[in-house]
Amino acid sequence: MRKVMLAGLMVVVVMATVAAFGVKGTLTWFSGTDTRNQTVTTVTIDLHGVAGFPITISDLMPSDIQTVTVKVKNIGTGKADFYVQMLSSGGAPNFCSPTSVLDIRIRNITDGGPNPYPWDSICYLFPGWSQSKIVKIADDVAPGAVKRFDIDVHLLPAAGNAYQNVTRTDKVRLIAVQYNGLAPIPDNDGGTLLPQAAWPNDPYGNDDDPNYSYP
Repeated sequence: MRKVMLAGLMVVVVMATVAAFGVKGTLTWFSGTDTRNQTVTTVTIDLHGVAGFPITISDLMPSDIQTVTVKVKNIGTGKADFYVQMLSSGGAPNFCSPTSVLDIRIRNITDGGPNPYPWDSICYLFPGWSQSKIVKIADDVAPGAVKRFDIDVHLLPAAGNAYQNVTRTDKVRLIAVQYNGLAPIPDNDGGTLLPQAAWPNDPYGNDDDPNYSYP
């Protein structure tokens, strides 16, 4: 038994000596591993008009102002900014030509503060020309939150008999963008460009500010 133990000690000493003089050897350490899944989930950015749509204005006469109330809900899972623009159906009557005869105002009743769209021509909300704009109507809307907006419509006194007993239907496009994200901009083809598709060179050669609102 003593010889065996001694031989064992000698082996240990030799191995230690080999390692000390830089001769290659193999050291094995006990180890363990654990592999887990990684899941990345992104938020959903979306909205829905829950009340007041379709918007209907009836029996409007020159100088008249009518008000409609709409409600828009954040149906996504993350905070969002709300924007609005108009999309033309084409044809007659044209409230923007030869001159604008229809003004609107958008008021954020839920949040108060300055009107997102003070009294101005509805024509600026239609894309396809150099003065088009997409208007932010609500900021940092929490998931599930509902915002109320009052829309005032004013047929200007300059509207003549050409606008008597006529009907026009256009589309209202509501846009949700992640909160504090870059603003969408209108394009020349009558649609919408999200910032990653258009910024920093906007289609009209204006300021490269991504939140620039076209005049």
